[in-house]
Amino acid sequence: DIDKFFGVFEGEFRRFVTAIRHIADDMSVRSAAANGSTEASYRLALMYRDGRGMPVDCMKAYVWSALSIAAGNQSPDVQSLCDLMSRKLTLDELNEAQREASVVFEDWNRGRFGTNS
Repeated sequence: DIDKFFGVFEGEFRRFVTAIRHIADDMSVRSAAANGSTEASYRLALMYRDGRGMPVDCMKAYVWSALSIAAGNQSPDVQSLCDLMSRKLTLDELNEAQREASVVFEDWNRGRFGTNS
């Protein structure tokens, strides 16, 4: 019985550690994206698209993929993601997302990092 208890405990502990690692990874992606990393911006866009660690948000996925492109990411994958997200948005949503991306990009250029998006 004690072996079964510790076996269950070990499995739960491993799941807990894995969850903590995912949270830490998500936080580092957000921080790097907010500081202008093209790869992290793309990864954050994927997280918003897939709802990994946050609700699915096509506008934010668009914003972060567009920022990745604007910062120099020339990957066809990021361009495809940005195009896909733009097609899922209404015209008003797309305009709002473009304004948000523009503000963040200007902050990057001025050296003011740490957006809340």
